[in-house]
Amino acid sequence: LGQYAEAEQLCRQALEARSRTLGEEHLDTLCSVSSLAALLSAADRRSEAEALYRRALKASKRALGPRHPFTAQSESNLARFLEKGSRPS
Repeated sequence: LGQYAEAEQLCRQALEARSRTLGEEHLDTLCSVSSLAALLSAADRRSEAEALYRRALKASKRALGPRHPFTAQSESNLARFLEKGSRPS
């Protein structure tokens, strides 16, 4: 697993700190959510990753609006994640 455990711990610490200081829907917090989702996806923890990708997209649409660049990036991230999961093994 490489250093996924340490990376996950650091991502979660950053997410918690940003959530606490900036709020759940701040752009920096949403970036931390997406980073953790990507890490969990790479570690093949798909259900956790999907929930975080969806959380980032939902919060981004609500807080930043449907036309914000981060919202578009969140849609793209979720789409790529779902596409990877639909490939035959």
